[in-house]
Amino acid sequence: MSSDTQYDSLATAYDLVWKIPAVRPLLPLLTSTIKATGNFENAAVLDLACGTGIGLRIMKSFGASKLVGVDISPQMLEIAKTTVPDITVHTADCSKPLDHLGLEPGSFDVVLGFWLLNYCPSSVEMAGMWGNISQFLKPGGKFVGIIENHDVARPSSVQDMKYGGMMSEVKELENGQGWSVHVVFDTTPKIEFDAHRLRGPILEEEARKAGFGEIKYNRPSWDDIGLVMSEGIGGEDGKKKEWWTELVEDPPNYVIVTTKNG
Repeated sequence: MSSDTQYDSLATAYDLVWKIPAVRPLLPLLTSTIKATGNFENAAVLDLACGTGIGLRIMKSFGASKLVGVDISPQMLEIAKTTVPDITVHTADCSKPLDHLGLEPGSFDVVLGFWLLNYCPSSVEMAGMWGNISQFLKPGGKFVGIIENHDVARPSSVQDMKYGGMMSEVKELENGQGWSVHVVFDTTPKIEFDAHRLRGPILEEEARKAGFGEIKYNRPSWDDIGLVMSEGIGGEDGKKKEWWTELVEDPPNYVIVTTKNG
């Protein structure tokens, strides 16, 4: 994964990302997706690469009672502890084995991974991450994640700052398995970081080998956009439905759901 330094420097501003047009529709999409996935009253939830804890906040609102977050950035985890009471946090690199954390294998109903899988420069790291997800999920448990759109090298919706986020420096990886990207957000202070995006078949194959079924891809709908428009996101331009068309037709991110076999 990326170094802890990259994310420590962003920690206090990181939640600003969720307010920009390119990202904000993911919140209602996550809520509706999780609601449709099952009943999580008293569920045990593990959030890998939890950042400031927004995924754990969402799961707490659905009644989850055991909330555990893992992230490479101690500063991110400090913020998570202040925004999600009663969580347990661990500092670790989620691309590496997590046995040393003392978490019980097969004990979680849900594992979250928001952009977790976008820090894999090859199928080797991808296999390791799916291995961690599988290790701690119960049979029949759900993985809910956010991934960057891997259908194209650079979605049209993030080729400029129209929606407040842009992918630049998109380069084919030497192994041919995907791309390296630099992501910049129109926030104050500016938020930017480096990531990787592997091709869809690689993600799906490593998930299958780790014991997961079919991956369901969910993209923001016009209903999600309507909720965001009602919040005033996007300013004057955002009040016009047609302004959002490119984001709906070629989104930068998907919410994915899959079930561990068993």
